[in-house]
Amino acid sequence: MIPQHTSHTLLRNMNDPDEHDWDRFYEVYKDGIIAYARSCGCTKELAEDILQETMVLLIEKLPAFQYDPGKGSFRGYLRTIVRRKIYRHFERKKRRGENRLTTEWEMNLVDPDSLDDPESDAIHWKKLLTVTALQRIEGEYKQKNWNGYEVFTDYVLRDMSATDVAMKFGIKKNNAYQIRRRILNRLATVIRHLEENGIDSIESLPPINPDEQ
Repeated sequence: MIPQHTSHTLLRNMNDPDEHDWDRFYEVYKDGIIAYARSCGCTKELAEDILQETMVLLIEKLPAFQYDPGKGSFRGYLRTIVRRKIYRHFERKKRRGENRLTTEWEMNLVDPDSLDDPESDAIHWKKLLTVTALQRIEGEYKQKNWNGYEVFTDYVLRDMSATDVAMKFGIKKNNAYQIRRRILNRLATVIRHLEENGIDSIESLPPINPDEQ
């Protein structure tokens, strides 16, 4: 992971770096940045892209960077940059129609302005995995013309009561319970796949079993 201890001398040198300083900085931090990106769910290829994008930004920022341990660690600063780069990668996919954030509730989960606390990384990335998994499930249900995802959205994501959901969709409360159970089970399956294979592996996820709908 990103080194726990920061070389104050190295950071001071980065205010006016020569080629040797950049080479040393790259060697010190490259493996940690890649490992951190991978721990956030990136594939190996995406993690390497994130490394390059991070280094390009640091070339611009570090000459004016003033390290003050009282304001936070350099490690935390780097982690924030990497998280934002990963977030923007998925934002670009969203704009291309490849990774659409479907509701304000989902968007708030991965807003980069909420990523300032480096100790909450696991929580934020679990939420990002959840958003990605929900998008996949919504697409599966729409593709097969199953109507349960709208019920799930109101019942679980918007926290409507089972009674209100049943009245809105003209179904029995027991049907709402079953839909919730089925989609939550599918959600657990998709998240487990993303955790084991990386967040970009969503396209290789085995299709939903009709018994799961």
